[in-house]
Amino acid sequence: MTRTLTIALGIMLLAAAGAAPLQDKREMAKPEAKAEAKAELPTCPMLDKPFKWSVYSIYDGKPVYFCCKRCKGKFDGDPETYADKAKAQQKAIPPVAVQVTCPGTGKPVNPKMHSDGDHGRVYFCCEKCKAAWDADSAKFQEKLESCYTYQTTCPLMGDPIDPTVSTRHGDRTVYFCCKMCIPKFEKDADKYLEKIDKEIEANKAESKKRHEG
Repeated sequence: MTRTLTIALGIMLLAAAGAAPLQDKREMAKPEAKAEAKAELPTCPMLDKPFKWSVYSIYDGKPVYFCCKRCKGKFDGDPETYADKAKAQQKAIPPVAVQVTCPGTGKPVNPKMHSDGDHGRVYFCCEKCKAAWDADSAKFQEKLESCYTYQTTCPLMGDPIDPTVSTRHGDRTVYFCCKMCIPKFEKDADKYLEKIDKEIEANKAESKKRHEG
């Protein structure tokens, strides 16, 4: 698996992290238990077994992971039959990176402008860049790698970032879930930057883990 493909699989554009389920107050776990539960991953959509990062198919622009090649083959033969389970797995696996810029121009992506392929879903700023990618995606591979950020959640709300909502702080770009979070961030930037840096470090480590898996 190439380094570019690994990053693309980790992000799979605008794949929002699964929301945490509501809990009964009587079943509230201790902080350690919560952290452990958050780290748990869904199983193979075909069998109730742990999946392998190296065995996957692309469905609706995002990867679906399986425990073995047999399950992958069965899914590929009739993906719509297993669509609900596939989507549930996709929702439950948080992205480790998010595409924020176009590989053609470096401008912010347009969420409605994308192409699907072996690399999953890739976004662009305009129809011209999309057409250029569709004609010869290979020449964009090196640029694609720099189009992602390992900051995947808003430092204020904890929601998935919107790639079109950001601000510059010093020499870096910070992303948010909505424009209302920007002025709040600027009031105490150092506090939120520390939180972002921790998330970036964790996501890079997770990306490496998935690549090695």
